[in-house]
Amino acid sequence: MFMRKAHARTAHALALLLILILSSLTTATTAQASVASADSFNYPDGTSLDGQGDGTADPTAGDYWTSSWGVDGTTPTDTYTVQNGQVVVGDTGGDATSISRDFDLGATAGIVNNGMGCPDFDPVCAVNVGVFQVDRVFIYGQLQYNETTSAFDFGVEFSDAFGVTAGFGLISDGAGDPLGLAGDNGYFYGDLGTSRVISSVTALPNNPYYVYGTVDFDEVNGVEERLQLWVNPTPSDFNAGINPTIDMSFDLDTVAPGRTSIGSVMSLTATTNDPNVLVSWDDVSLATDLELIGMPRLDIGTSAALQESFELWDTGATATSSVLTSYDLQTYAPSFPSQIVQLGIATAGAADLQPFDVTFATPGFADNLRRDGLAGTDGLILSFSNLNTDGHEWKTYHYSPNSGGEVEVYISYDGGASWTFYDSFIQATGDEAAREFTLIFDTLTTTDVSFMFSPTTATEVAINGIQIVPEPGTALLMGLGLAALAGQGRKRN
Repeated sequence: MFMRKAHARTAHALALLLILILSSLTTATTAQASVASADSFNYPDGTSLDGQGDGTADPTAGDYWTSSWGVDGTTPTDTYTVQNGQVVVGDTGGDATSISRDFDLGATAGIVNNGMGCPDFDPVCAVNVGVFQVDRVFIYGQLQYNETTSAFDFGVEFSDAFGVTAGFGLISDGAGDPLGLAGDNGYFYGDLGTSRVISSVTALPNNPYYVYGTVDFDEVNGVEERLQLWVNPTPSDFNAGINPTIDMSFDLDTVAPGRTSIGSVMSLTATTNDPNVLVSWDDVSLATDLELIGMPRLDIGTSAALQESFELWDTGATATSSVLTSYDLQTYAPSFPSQIVQLGIATAGAADLQPFDVTFATPGFADNLRRDGLAGTDGLILSFSNLNTDGHEWKTYHYSPNSGGEVEVYISYDGGASWTFYDSFIQATGDEAAREFTLIFDTLTTTDVSFMFSPTTATEVAINGIQIVPEPGTALLMGLGLAALAGQGRKRN
Protein backbone atom coordinates (compact mmCIF):
# COMPACT_ATOMS: atom_id res chain seq x y z
CA MET A 1 0.00 0.00 0.00
CA PHE A 2 1.89 3.04 0.06
CA MET A 3 5.41 3.95 -0.77
CA ARG A 4 7.64 6.76 -1.89
CA LYS A 5 10.16 6.60 -4.71
CA ALA A 6 12.18 9.08 -6.70
CA HIS A 7 10.49 10.21 -9.87
CA ALA A 8 13.59 9.37 -11.86
CA ARG A 9 13.15 5.62 -11.28
CA THR A 10 11.22 3.97 -14.04
CA ALA A 11 8.21 1.78 -13.30
CA HIS A 12 9.98 -1.12 -14.98
CA ALA A 13 13.01 -0.88 -12.71
CA LEU A 14 10.83 -0.68 -9.62
CA ALA A 15 8.82 -3.66 -10.76
CA LEU A 16 11.92 -5.77 -11.16
CA LEU A 17 13.27 -4.61 -7.81
CA LEU A 18 10.14 -5.44 -5.83
CA ILE A 19 9.50 -8.72 -7.57
CA LEU A 20 13.07 -9.84 -6.90
CA ILE A 21 12.81 -8.77 -3.26
CA LEU A 22 9.52 -10.54 -2.66
CA SER A 23 10.59 -13.62 -4.58
CA SER A 24 13.66 -13.92 -2.41
CA LEU A 25 11.50 -13.98 0.72
CA THR A 26 8.73 -16.41 -0.07
CA THR A 27 6.25 -17.67 -2.60
CA ALA A 28 3.26 -15.33 -2.59
CA THR A 29 -0.19 -16.64 -1.78
CA THR A 30 -3.06 -15.59 -3.95
CA ALA A 31 -4.84 -12.39 -3.04
CA GLN A 32 -8.14 -14.27 -3.05
CA ALA A 33 -6.94 -16.48 -0.19
CA SER A 34 -5.59 -13.69 1.98
CA VAL A 35 -7.16 -12.47 5.18
CA ALA A 36 -7.47 -8.85 6.14
CA SER A 37 -9.58 -6.63 8.30
CA ALA A 38 -9.76 -2.92 7.57
CA ASP A 39 -11.75 0.10 8.64
CA SER A 40 -11.47 3.13 6.39
CA PHE A 41 -13.84 5.17 8.60
CA ASN A 42 -16.24 5.91 5.80
CA TYR A 43 -18.94 6.91 8.25
CA PRO A 44 -21.18 10.02 8.19
CA ASP A 45 -19.12 13.17 8.58
CA GLY A 46 -19.63 15.20 11.75
CA THR A 47 -20.88 12.27 13.82
CA SER A 48 -19.55 10.35 16.79
CA LEU A 49 -17.62 7.18 15.98
CA ASP A 50 -19.41 5.53 18.91
CA GLY A 51 -21.98 3.08 17.56
CA GLN A 52 -20.69 3.14 13.98
CA GLY A 53 -20.23 -0.15 12.19
CA ASP A 54 -22.84 -2.75 11.33
CA GLY A 55 -22.04 -4.92 14.33
CA THR A 56 -22.60 -8.22 12.54
CA ALA A 57 -20.39 -11.17 11.63
CA ASP A 58 -21.32 -12.40 8.18
CA PRO A 59 -18.50 -14.31 6.44
CA THR A 60 -20.41 -14.30 3.15
CA ALA A 61 -20.14 -10.52 3.14
CA GLY A 62 -16.61 -10.63 4.48
CA ASP A 63 -17.49 -9.01 7.80
CA TYR A 64 -14.95 -10.02 10.45
CA TRP A 65 -16.04 -7.34 12.90
CA THR A 66 -18.17 -8.70 15.73
CA SER A 67 -19.20 -5.37 17.23
CA SER A 68 -19.71 -1.72 16.42
CA TRP A 69 -17.32 0.92 17.70
CA GLY A 70 -17.88 1.59 21.39
CA VAL A 71 -16.20 3.90 23.90
CA ASP A 72 -14.29 2.32 26.78
CA GLY A 73 -14.53 3.07 30.49
CA THR A 74 -15.43 6.67 31.28
CA THR A 75 -14.75 7.95 27.74
CA PRO A 76 -17.66 10.19 26.66
CA THR A 77 -19.57 8.92 23.65
CA ASP A 78 -18.79 12.04 21.60
CA THR A 79 -15.02 12.06 22.21
CA TYR A 80 -14.08 10.29 18.96
CA THR A 81 -15.80 11.94 16.01
CA VAL A 82 -15.67 11.51 12.25
CA GLN A 83 -14.43 14.69 10.60
CA ASN A 84 -13.22 15.10 7.03
CA GLY A 85 -13.23 11.34 6.55
CA GLN A 86 -10.96 10.69 9.52
CA VAL A 87 -11.43 9.93 13.20
CA VAL A 88 -10.51 13.00 15.24
CA VAL A 89 -10.02 13.72 18.95
CA GLY A 90 -9.43 17.09 20.53
CA ASP A 91 -8.92 17.94 24.21
CA THR A 92 -9.52 14.94 26.50
CA GLY A 93 -8.73 17.00 29.61
CA GLY A 94 -5.59 14.97 30.25
CA ASP A 95 -7.61 11.77 30.65
CA ALA A 96 -6.70 8.55 28.89
CA THR A 97 -9.55 7.76 26.49
CA SER A 98 -10.20 4.94 24.04
CA ILE A 99 -12.75 3.48 21.68
CA SER A 100 -12.70 -0.15 20.54
CA ARG A 101 -14.11 -2.55 18.03
CA ASP A 102 -13.96 -6.35 18.27
CA PHE A 103 -12.87 -8.63 15.46
CA ASP A 104 -12.69 -12.40 15.16
CA LEU A 105 -10.85 -13.92 12.24
CA GLY A 106 -11.01 -17.36 13.82
CA ALA A 107 -14.73 -17.93 14.26
CA THR A 108 -15.89 -17.14 10.73
CA ALA A 109 -16.31 -19.77 8.07
CA GLY A 110 -13.19 -20.92 6.27
CA ILE A 111 -10.70 -19.32 8.67
CA VAL A 112 -8.27 -21.00 11.04
CA ASN A 113 -7.06 -18.69 13.81
CA ASN A 114 -3.33 -19.25 13.86
CA GLY A 115 -1.75 -15.92 14.70
CA MET A 116 -4.65 -14.16 12.98
CA GLY A 117 -5.26 -16.93 10.56
CA CYS A 118 -4.81 -18.55 7.18
CA PRO A 119 -7.85 -19.65 5.15
CA ASP A 120 -8.25 -23.40 5.53
CA PHE A 121 -8.73 -23.66 1.76
CA ASP A 122 -5.23 -22.23 1.16
CA PRO A 123 -2.56 -24.85 1.95
CA VAL A 124 0.19 -22.59 0.60
CA CYS A 125 -0.48 -19.94 3.23
CA ALA A 126 -0.37 -22.56 5.98
CA VAL A 127 3.10 -23.82 5.10
CA ASN A 128 4.81 -20.64 3.92
CA VAL A 129 7.56 -18.98 5.91
CA GLY A 130 8.80 -15.41 5.79
CA VAL A 131 6.46 -12.68 4.63
CA PHE A 132 3.38 -14.88 4.42
CA GLN A 133 3.96 -17.20 7.35
CA VAL A 134 1.01 -17.91 9.61
CA ASP A 135 2.26 -16.09 12.68
CA ARG A 136 3.14 -12.82 10.98
CA VAL A 137 0.59 -10.02 11.05
CA PHE A 138 0.83 -6.81 9.02
CA ILE A 139 -0.59 -3.63 10.51
CA TYR A 140 -1.12 -0.17 9.06
CA GLY A 141 -2.45 3.18 10.17
CA GLN A 142 -2.27 6.82 9.24
CA LEU A 143 -1.62 9.29 12.08
CA GLN A 144 -1.34 13.08 12.25
CA TYR A 145 -1.62 15.98 14.69
CA ASN A 146 -1.83 19.75 14.44
CA GLU A 147 0.49 22.36 15.94
CA THR A 148 0.49 22.27 19.74
CA THR A 149 2.85 22.86 22.65
CA SER A 150 0.88 20.59 24.98
CA ALA A 151 1.45 16.93 25.71
CA PHE A 152 -0.33 14.21 23.78
CA ASP A 153 -0.21 10.44 23.43
CA PHE A 154 -2.35 8.75 20.79
CA GLY A 155 -2.24 5.60 18.75
CA VAL A 156 -3.66 2.19 17.89
CA GLU A 157 -3.71 -0.85 20.18
CA PHE A 158 -4.46 -4.51 19.59
CA SER A 159 -5.34 -6.56 22.63
CA ASP A 160 -6.74 -9.78 24.03
CA ALA A 161 -8.14 -10.76 27.43
CA PHE A 162 -4.71 -10.29 29.03
CA GLY A 163 -4.17 -6.74 27.75
CA VAL A 164 -2.17 -5.11 24.97
CA THR A 165 -0.38 -7.39 22.54
CA ALA A 166 0.94 -4.68 20.18
CA GLY A 167 0.42 -1.06 19.25
CA PHE A 168 1.91 2.06 17.72
CA GLY A 169 1.38 5.79 17.83
CA LEU A 170 2.73 9.29 18.42
CA ILE A 171 3.73 10.91 21.70
CA SER A 172 5.01 14.29 22.95
CA ASP A 173 5.46 15.70 26.44
CA GLY A 174 4.70 19.21 25.21
CA ALA A 175 7.50 20.96 27.08
CA GLY A 176 10.09 19.31 24.85
CA ASP A 177 9.68 15.69 23.92
CA PRO A 178 9.94 12.19 25.44
CA LEU A 179 13.66 12.02 24.62
CA GLY A 180 14.59 15.32 26.26
CA LEU A 181 15.49 17.02 22.99
CA ALA A 182 14.66 20.61 22.10
CA GLY A 183 11.35 21.43 20.48
CA ASP A 184 7.73 20.45 20.79
CA ASN A 185 7.67 17.68 18.21
CA GLY A 186 5.97 14.31 18.25
CA TYR A 187 7.84 11.01 18.26
CA PHE A 188 6.79 7.53 17.23
CA TYR A 189 6.37 4.70 19.71
CA GLY A 190 5.83 0.98 19.49
CA ASP A 191 4.18 -1.17 22.16
CA LEU A 192 4.67 -4.90 22.58
CA GLY A 193 3.03 -6.30 25.68
CA THR A 194 4.19 -4.13 28.59
CA SER A 195 7.27 -2.88 26.72
CA ARG A 196 7.39 0.48 24.90
CA VAL A 197 10.10 1.85 22.59
CA ILE A 198 10.14 5.51 21.52
CA SER A 199 11.92 6.30 18.27
CA SER A 200 14.10 9.36 17.73
CA VAL A 201 12.36 9.98 14.41
CA THR A 202 10.55 13.32 14.58
CA ALA A 203 6.91 13.65 13.60
CA LEU A 204 6.14 17.21 12.54
CA PRO A 205 2.71 18.79 13.03
CA ASN A 206 0.25 19.15 10.15
CA ASN A 207 1.68 16.14 8.32
CA PRO A 208 0.10 12.70 7.97
CA TYR A 209 2.42 9.76 8.59
CA TYR A 210 1.87 6.32 7.13
CA VAL A 211 2.95 3.71 9.67
CA TYR A 212 3.43 0.12 8.55
CA GLY A 213 4.35 -2.74 10.83
CA THR A 214 4.77 -6.45 11.31
CA VAL A 215 4.17 -8.49 14.45
CA ASP A 216 5.90 -11.88 14.62
CA PHE A 217 5.17 -14.52 17.27
CA ASP A 218 8.01 -16.72 18.53
CA GLU A 219 10.26 -14.92 16.08
CA VAL A 220 13.38 -14.22 18.13
CA ASN A 221 15.15 -17.46 18.98
CA GLY A 222 11.79 -19.17 18.73
CA VAL A 223 10.71 -17.56 22.00
CA GLU A 224 10.17 -13.82 21.97
CA GLU A 225 7.75 -11.81 19.86
CA ARG A 226 8.93 -9.06 17.55
CA LEU A 227 7.40 -5.75 16.45
CA GLN A 228 8.83 -3.79 13.53
CA LEU A 229 7.47 -0.41 12.41
CA TRP A 230 8.26 1.66 9.32
CA VAL A 231 7.25 5.30 8.88
CA ASN A 232 6.70 6.38 5.25
CA PRO A 233 8.87 3.47 4.12
CA THR A 234 10.67 3.05 0.84
CA PRO A 235 9.56 0.08 -1.27
CA SER A 236 12.73 -1.90 -0.69
CA ASP A 237 12.85 -1.30 3.07
CA PHE A 238 9.31 -2.38 3.88
CA ASN A 239 9.12 -5.30 1.47
CA ALA A 240 12.54 -6.65 2.43
CA GLY A 241 11.97 -6.08 6.15
CA ILE A 242 15.04 -3.87 6.60
CA ASN A 243 15.73 -0.50 8.23
CA PRO A 244 12.61 -0.28 10.40
CA THR A 245 11.99 2.90 12.36
CA ILE A 246 11.32 0.78 15.45
CA ASP A 247 12.51 -2.80 15.98
CA MET A 248 11.71 -4.35 19.35
CA SER A 249 11.31 -7.75 20.97
CA PHE A 250 9.43 -8.87 24.04
CA ASP A 251 8.39 -12.23 25.47
CA LEU A 252 4.61 -12.08 25.67
CA ASP A 253 4.63 -15.33 27.65
CA THR A 254 5.80 -13.31 30.65
CA VAL A 255 2.43 -11.53 30.54
CA ALA A 256 0.27 -14.50 29.58
CA PRO A 257 1.61 -17.99 28.78
CA GLY A 258 0.76 -19.29 25.34
CA ARG A 259 -0.08 -15.91 23.84
CA THR A 260 0.17 -16.57 20.09
CA SER A 261 -2.12 -14.09 18.32
CA ILE A 262 -2.54 -10.35 18.08
CA GLY A 263 -5.85 -10.60 19.92
CA SER A 264 -9.46 -9.78 19.09
CA VAL A 265 -9.84 -6.06 19.94
CA MET A 266 -8.63 -2.99 18.05
CA SER A 267 -8.66 0.32 19.94
CA LEU A 268 -7.94 3.95 19.18
CA THR A 269 -6.40 5.59 22.25
CA ALA A 270 -5.68 9.25 23.05
CA THR A 271 -4.58 11.49 25.92
CA THR A 272 -4.48 15.23 25.22
CA ASN A 273 -4.70 18.36 27.37
CA ASP A 274 -5.18 21.40 25.16
CA PRO A 275 -8.39 22.85 23.66
CA ASN A 276 -6.44 23.50 20.45
CA VAL A 277 -4.90 20.08 19.99
CA LEU A 278 -6.24 17.87 17.23
CA VAL A 279 -5.08 14.33 16.49
CA SER A 280 -6.48 11.94 13.90
CA TRP A 281 -6.41 8.40 12.54
CA ASP A 282 -7.35 6.90 9.21
CA ASP A 283 -7.38 3.57 7.33
CA VAL A 284 -6.29 1.43 10.28
CA SER A 285 -5.87 -2.11 8.93
CA LEU A 286 -4.71 -5.64 9.68
CA ALA A 287 -3.61 -8.21 7.13
CA THR A 288 -1.83 -11.52 6.80
CA ASP A 289 -0.81 -10.69 3.23
CA LEU A 290 1.71 -7.97 2.48
CA GLU A 291 0.00 -7.35 -0.84
CA LEU A 292 -3.08 -5.93 0.86
CA ILE A 293 -1.10 -2.99 2.26
CA GLY A 294 1.58 -2.68 -0.41
CA MET A 295 -0.19 -0.75 -3.16
CA PRO A 296 0.82 2.74 -4.32
CA ARG A 297 -0.57 6.25 -3.90
CA LEU A 298 -0.31 8.60 -6.86
CA ASP A 299 0.39 12.32 -6.42
CA ILE A 300 -1.05 14.11 -9.46
CA GLY A 301 0.84 17.10 -10.83
CA THR A 302 4.29 18.40 -11.65
CA SER A 303 5.57 19.43 -8.22
CA ALA A 304 9.13 18.35 -7.45
CA ALA A 305 8.20 18.08 -3.75
CA LEU A 306 6.72 14.58 -3.74
CA GLN A 307 4.27 13.74 -0.97
CA GLU A 308 5.48 11.27 1.61
CA SER A 309 4.60 7.71 0.58
CA PHE A 310 3.24 8.93 -2.75
CA GLU A 311 4.49 8.32 -6.26
CA LEU A 312 4.44 11.16 -8.75
CA TRP A 313 2.10 11.03 -11.72
CA ASP A 314 3.65 13.79 -13.80
CA THR A 315 0.72 15.10 -15.83
CA GLY A 316 2.66 17.92 -17.48
CA ALA A 317 2.61 21.69 -17.09
CA THR A 318 0.48 22.63 -20.11
CA ALA A 319 -3.24 22.33 -20.82
CA THR A 320 -4.36 19.14 -22.55
CA SER A 321 -7.54 17.17 -23.20
CA SER A 322 -6.35 14.01 -21.44
CA VAL A 323 -3.45 12.35 -19.62
CA LEU A 324 -2.55 8.67 -19.21
CA THR A 325 -0.29 6.64 -16.96
CA SER A 326 0.16 2.93 -16.41
CA TYR A 327 1.82 0.52 -14.03
CA ASP A 328 2.01 -3.20 -13.47
CA LEU A 329 -0.10 -4.29 -10.50
CA GLN A 330 2.22 -7.28 -10.13
CA THR A 331 4.89 -4.82 -9.06
CA TYR A 332 2.99 -4.37 -5.82
CA ALA A 333 1.01 -7.60 -5.63
CA PRO A 334 3.03 -10.50 -7.06
CA SER A 335 0.11 -12.92 -6.89
CA PHE A 336 -1.83 -10.82 -9.41
CA PRO A 337 -1.48 -11.76 -13.07
CA SER A 338 1.17 -9.69 -14.79
CA GLN A 339 -1.09 -6.93 -15.98
CA ILE A 340 -0.49 -3.28 -16.85
CA VAL A 341 -3.31 -1.09 -15.57
CA GLN A 342 -3.80 2.15 -17.45
CA LEU A 343 -5.26 5.15 -15.64
CA GLY A 344 -6.64 8.07 -17.59
CA ILE A 345 -7.92 11.52 -16.70
CA ALA A 346 -9.80 13.34 -19.43
CA THR A 347 -12.02 16.38 -19.68
CA ALA A 348 -15.73 15.60 -19.76
CA GLY A 349 -16.43 18.38 -22.27
CA ALA A 350 -14.78 20.67 -24.77
CA ALA A 351 -12.51 22.60 -22.39
CA ASP A 352 -8.99 21.31 -21.80
CA LEU A 353 -7.67 20.04 -18.48
CA GLN A 354 -5.77 22.80 -16.71
CA PRO A 355 -2.80 21.96 -14.41
CA PHE A 356 -2.37 24.01 -11.27
CA ASP A 357 0.21 24.30 -8.49
CA VAL A 358 -0.80 26.15 -5.34
CA THR A 359 1.43 27.32 -2.49
CA PHE A 360 -0.35 28.21 0.75
CA ALA A 361 1.12 31.15 2.66
CA THR A 362 -0.48 29.88 5.88
CA PRO A 363 -0.69 26.09 5.71
CA GLY A 364 -3.68 24.42 7.29
CA PHE A 365 -3.91 20.99 8.84
CA ALA A 366 -1.84 18.79 6.50
CA ASP A 367 -2.96 20.60 3.37
CA ASN A 368 0.10 19.92 1.23
CA LEU A 369 -1.79 17.40 -0.89
CA ARG A 370 -3.78 20.29 -2.36
CA ARG A 371 -0.82 22.07 -3.88
CA ASP A 372 -1.09 20.64 -7.39
CA GLY A 373 -3.44 18.73 -9.64
CA LEU A 374 -5.70 18.96 -12.69
CA ALA A 375 -8.93 20.93 -13.13
CA GLY A 376 -11.64 20.88 -15.79
CA THR A 377 -14.52 23.32 -16.18
CA ASP A 378 -16.72 20.66 -17.78
CA GLY A 379 -15.89 17.90 -15.31
CA LEU A 380 -13.40 15.03 -15.30
CA ILE A 381 -13.45 11.40 -16.37
CA LEU A 382 -11.24 8.94 -14.47
CA SER A 383 -10.83 5.69 -16.41
CA PHE A 384 -9.40 2.30 -15.41
CA SER A 385 -8.41 0.22 -18.44
CA ASN A 386 -7.35 -3.41 -18.24
CA LEU A 387 -7.97 -3.35 -14.49
CA ASN A 388 -7.43 -6.63 -12.69
CA THR A 389 -10.86 -7.98 -11.79
CA ASP A 390 -9.90 -8.75 -8.21
CA GLY A 391 -11.09 -6.38 -5.51
CA HIS A 392 -9.54 -2.93 -5.03
CA GLU A 393 -10.40 0.11 -2.96
CA TRP A 394 -9.45 3.47 -4.48
CA LYS A 395 -9.66 6.96 -3.08
CA THR A 396 -9.56 10.20 -5.02
CA TYR A 397 -8.83 13.67 -3.61
CA HIS A 398 -10.50 16.79 -4.92
CA TYR A 399 -9.41 20.36 -4.23
CA SER A 400 -10.18 23.32 -6.47
CA PRO A 401 -8.01 26.44 -6.09
CA ASN A 402 -10.84 28.56 -7.53
CA SER A 403 -14.22 27.15 -6.59
CA GLY A 404 -15.94 24.46 -4.56
CA GLY A 405 -19.46 23.41 -5.35
CA GLU A 406 -21.27 20.09 -5.62
CA VAL A 407 -19.84 17.38 -7.85
CA GLU A 408 -21.95 14.45 -9.04
CA VAL A 409 -20.30 11.05 -9.63
CA TYR A 410 -21.36 8.71 -12.44
CA ILE A 411 -20.07 5.27 -13.45
CA SER A 412 -19.78 3.63 -16.85
CA TYR A 413 -18.98 0.03 -17.79
CA ASP A 414 -19.18 0.53 -21.57
CA GLY A 415 -16.56 3.13 -22.35
CA GLY A 416 -18.79 6.12 -21.67
CA ALA A 417 -21.70 5.11 -23.91
CA SER A 418 -23.98 5.14 -20.86
CA TRP A 419 -23.59 6.54 -17.36
CA THR A 420 -25.27 5.71 -14.04
CA PHE A 421 -25.48 8.21 -11.18
CA TYR A 422 -23.75 7.03 -8.00
CA ASP A 423 -23.21 9.84 -5.50
CA SER A 424 -22.15 13.43 -5.00
CA PHE A 425 -19.76 15.46 -2.87
CA ILE A 426 -18.63 19.04 -2.29
CA GLN A 427 -15.03 19.55 -3.39
CA ALA A 428 -12.73 21.53 -1.14
CA THR A 429 -11.44 25.04 -1.71
CA GLY A 430 -9.61 27.69 0.31
CA ASP A 431 -8.60 26.42 3.74
CA GLU A 432 -10.97 23.45 3.70
CA ALA A 433 -9.89 19.83 3.70
CA ALA A 434 -8.92 17.98 0.56
CA ARG A 435 -12.17 16.24 -0.32
CA GLU A 436 -12.00 12.46 -0.46
CA PHE A 437 -14.16 10.12 -2.50
CA THR A 438 -13.96 6.34 -2.12
CA LEU A 439 -14.49 3.78 -4.87
CA ILE A 440 -14.66 0.05 -4.14
CA PHE A 441 -14.17 -2.46 -6.93
CA ASP A 442 -15.28 -5.98 -6.15
CA THR A 443 -14.71 -8.87 -8.56
CA LEU A 444 -15.69 -7.30 -11.87
CA THR A 445 -17.10 -8.79 -15.05
CA THR A 446 -15.30 -6.13 -17.06
CA THR A 447 -11.76 -4.76 -16.83
CA ASP A 448 -12.68 -1.29 -18.12
CA VAL A 449 -14.50 1.04 -15.74
CA SER A 450 -14.85 4.83 -15.83
CA PHE A 451 -16.03 7.42 -13.33
CA MET A 452 -17.20 10.89 -14.30
CA PHE A 453 -17.00 13.78 -11.84
CA SER A 454 -19.51 16.34 -13.09
CA PRO A 455 -20.15 19.84 -11.66
CA THR A 456 -23.79 20.65 -10.91
CA THR A 457 -23.20 24.36 -11.57
CA ALA A 458 -20.83 26.26 -13.86
CA THR A 459 -17.61 25.63 -11.99
CA GLU A 460 -14.48 23.52 -12.30
CA VAL A 461 -13.79 20.06 -10.94
CA ALA A 462 -10.28 19.29 -9.73
CA ILE A 463 -8.40 16.13 -8.75
CA ASN A 464 -5.19 16.09 -6.73
CA GLY A 465 -4.38 12.51 -5.84
CA ILE A 466 -5.36 8.87 -6.22
CA GLN A 467 -4.54 6.10 -3.81
CA ILE A 468 -5.17 2.40 -3.35
CA VAL A 469 -5.82 1.97 0.35
CA PRO A 470 -5.59 -1.15 2.54
CA GLU A 471 -8.63 -3.04 1.38
CA PRO A 472 -10.19 -6.16 2.81
CA GLY A 473 -9.41 -8.36 -0.17
CA THR A 474 -11.84 -10.37 -2.26
CA ALA A 475 -12.98 -12.48 0.68
CA LEU A 476 -14.06 -9.37 2.57
CA LEU A 477 -15.78 -7.74 -0.39
CA MET A 478 -17.99 -10.65 -1.42
CA GLY A 479 -21.59 -9.59 -1.74
CA LEU A 480 -20.80 -5.88 -1.94
CA GLY A 481 -20.72 -5.66 -5.73
CA LEU A 482 -19.21 -2.42 -6.92
CA ALA A 483 -20.05 0.60 -4.81
CA ALA A 484 -19.00 4.20 -4.57
CA LEU A 485 -19.15 5.22 -0.95
CA ALA A 486 -20.22 8.67 0.13
CA GLY A 487 -17.67 11.43 -0.49
CA GLN A 488 -15.71 12.39 2.58
CA GLY A 489 -13.45 15.40 3.14
CA ARG A 490 -10.10 15.30 4.83
CA LYS A 491 -6.87 17.19 5.19
CA ARG A 492 -3.97 15.24 3.78
CA ASN A 493 -0.29 15.65 3.08
